[in-house]
Amino acid sequence: MKESYLIIKDFKDNVRNLIKKVDNLKIENNKLSNDFNVLNTLYRNTIKDFDELKVKYDALKIGKAVIGSNEKNKTKRKLKKLIDQIDDCLVELTS
Repeated sequence: MKESYLIIKDFKDNVRNLIKKVDNLKIENNKLSNDFNVLNTLYRNTIKDFDELKVKYDALKIGKAVIGSNEKNKTKRKLKKLIDQIDDCLVELTS
């Protein structure tokens, strides 16, 4: 009888320990899930920023190739002038 009692007590202790481990694993899983969400958001924002910077870089690269100028404001003025000329040509064509 005493042996049965000890087996049942050990079983209960083991079940309690397993329940604690499961609870701890749930907490850890939630933390890891939150960390993943934060890192995933950061990754997406980084990719978005990278894409935006790549577009700007490509535009500057094209501007330098078209105009051959290293000065940003001068390049902007020349591109604006080219755009205005294209707009004038489009107006001429549509009239």
